[in-house]
Amino acid sequence: MPLNNKTLTERETAVLYYHVFADVQDWKKLYLLADPETDPDKIKYLDTIVSRWRNSEKIKKALQMIQDQKTIQEERQKEKGRQEERNKDRENNDRSETGTETHKNKNIDYSDPRNRQKLYNEVIANSGDDYKTKLDAAKVFEQIQRDDREAAKAQKQSKIYLPLRCEQCALYQKQKKRL
Repeated sequence: MPLNNKTLTERETAVLYYHVFADVQDWKKLYLLADPETDPDKIKYLDTIVSRWRNSEKIKKALQMIQDQKTIQEERQKEKGRQEERNKDRENNDRSETGTETHKNKNIDYSDPRNRQKLYNEVIANSGDDYKTKLDAAKVFEQIQRDDREAAKAQKQSKIYLPLRCEQCALYQKQKKRL
């Protein structure tokens, strides 16, 4: 019986992989697969034996290890898919451009906020997992937006300078009334 062993047998390991990757939840079936010598008809307390086996430390540790492996494998597959998608997008962008100019040689007017936003999105997309580049791009983009807002305020304000005499000054008039 596998319950007496301190280490997992090959069958138990295979059954746990089967449980995690095939998402089989029938623990009685899994136990019978792990220990083919067990006859379910002859054992009176099979449910108790299965519960003890399932809750044993060796099974819990092995199950956690296998689930961690599955999580890592899924993350790698997702990252690989995202990388392939980025590569396809780059290829499509290169193919969609027409004329004699290439993407790198285009003269783009970055005074237009939409063009700056496109540039920012390209930098973020091409930086991958480089967080320093993403942070630097965000800082530069924020500074440019701040400068644009200040320039817009300056354009809205009209500054008119007139010669000022003391009789026209509000402070002078206030002081004169007090005296």
